[in-house]
Amino acid sequence: MTQYAEKNGLENGDALIEYAYALATKYGEAAASLACQMYDQTAAAAHKTVKPAEPADTATYPETAAAVNGTLKQSVLPQSVGNSVGRLVKQAASDTTLKNARRDHAQFAWIPSGDGCAYCQMIAANGWRNASKEVAEGDHADHIHPNCQCEFAVRFSDDDGVAGYDPQAYKEKYDNADGDTAKEKLRSMEREYREEHKDEINTRKREVYAEKLDMMAKSGSPRSNDWSNTIPNNYSKDEIKTITEEIKNDGIGYIDISKFDGDTELLKSSANTLTELAKAYPIKKKTNLLISELSDDDFGMTTSSGQTITINTKALRNREETEKNIQSDPGYFASKTVEDIAAHEYGHVYQNSNNFNTVDALKEAYYNFYGSSPTPDELIECMQKNVSKYSVSKKSEMVAEIFAKNNAGGNAFTSECMKVFREKGAK
Repeated sequence: MTQYAEKNGLENGDALIEYAYALATKYGEAAASLACQMYDQTAAAAHKTVKPAEPADTATYPETAAAVNGTLKQSVLPQSVGNSVGRLVKQAASDTTLKNARRDHAQFAWIPSGDGCAYCQMIAANGWRNASKEVAEGDHADHIHPNCQCEFAVRFSDDDGVAGYDPQAYKEKYDNADGDTAKEKLRSMEREYREEHKDEINTRKREVYAEKLDMMAKSGSPRSNDWSNTIPNNYSKDEIKTITEEIKNDGIGYIDISKFDGDTELLKSSANTLTELAKAYPIKKKTNLLISELSDDDFGMTTSSGQTITINTKALRNREETEKNIQSDPGYFASKTVEDIAAHEYGHVYQNSNNFNTVDALKEAYYNFYGSSPTPDELIECMQKNVSKYSVSKKSEMVAEIFAKNNAGGNAFTSECMKVFREKGAK
């Protein structure tokens, strides 16, 4: 599916859905057939006499269309569409296992595999359960996410099980995770997992990156940033304290630059950018500023809570090197300077704080500017032309990239967007 999307593009939605439906049907049937074989073998090994397993239905055309269209609202990357279709294929196998387990009153469990994300581990903590209608309602295993390597397992006796599957261990891990809510506990588990397996994760990331270098070059995506020519500074605690005092202002709340090792003038300029934006586009709570060492590919990031901006200290070491990295693929990012990076991150904060509908806001700006309501393709084309390619890679990056573009000089369209954003924020 990814290859088809890369070759033919994403503009013809009907053709894209038709192809996706054909793949979901073909490979979904194959996946369901394999699931039937596995189910029958499991029953035979348990000396349980049951009817031959029956395959579940594959994704319908409307379900496929919903999956593809839903993906395109979040990302216009071909791989994202491919991952979405892969989820539908896997769902056919899982639905088959669940369908027959319910029919034969078997027990089922969700078995983590591969990286085993925190969400799948939480589900695995439920242990073995009877596949009754009360427990396993619906026709789909809706919790399956793209690239999920986990799977359902069945058993016909309490004496049977899956080697290595310890639901009590998963339950204890979930119960002991930091946080009061399920969402907080899941985030805590994800952080703990990344810390425990960071070497493996980083190794795999490097392998994946190497495999995709050619693809990235063809698609116009930027290569990894090169910070080898930047020289870190070593500041004493007293110097860090002095620098912190120098950048304090009413526009920024909590400041932590203990990991800062860059050029103080770049730091001050970035902080000033945040201050000016906070005055022009105010939010209820002050923005926090954190300077830390992020991965080479990241210039900055904003926390999921939307209040803390982190700027990569590597990006603050040398203006020339940072701008070289930003502009290694002209037009991909809206940012041109370190200050634009700060503006980009503030865009995330502003969007998260006001929580307005991004697409509706952009449609309003488009109408004000062009005098007509845009189709999805027209809006994407407009964003690529007036903002950046990155702005349409994810819906969550649209507002942030417009903030960056406007800070970098902007144009008539981004000016109109900023007017609409200010109106949305004032409500």
